[in-house]
Amino acid sequence: NSGPWRVSDLTRDHKPDLPDESARIEATGASVVAVGTPPNSTHRVFSSHQTWPSINMSRSLGDLHAHSQGLTCVPEVLLTERLWDPEVEEAVVILGSDGIWDVVTPPVAIQVVAQAAAQGQDPAAALAKEAYGRWGRRFLQGNYSDDITALVKFL
Repeated sequence: NSGPWRVSDLTRDHKPDLPDESARIEATGASVVAVGTPPNSTHRVFSSHQTWPSINMSRSLGDLHAHSQGLTCVPEVLLTERLWDPEVEEAVVILGSDGIWDVVTPPVAIQVVAQAAAQGQDPAAALAKEAYGRWGRRFLQGNYSDDITALVKFL
């Protein structure tokens, strides 16, 4: 695609500081606490009885403890009109973990994957590499980076 891409977020990040997510979490007796120093701060779910690390999401699949803290695996479903005309437009779907979206904006993500595809490179690998580099430039303790997973499908 040589023209500009339009970006449409099809989901929202399920973070514990969102009012509806926080209400569900706090109804179980867990707390949503702010940790870190801006710009590297986040909100995490914490319970006074927990012996495991706190997490910075409000929905989870397969976590052994999260359900006891008000996290849910129930998805949010968004129905939308068709966002592009496949007869004349190209589309791409990017699925990414929070390790992508915490450091890469959707417009930057589409630039990275479109450029990689145009150069015959793996777009998902290019996006993961971009995210990893951005985590490194945050200079967090132990060169920390969150989990980075990306799936990219051009339609």
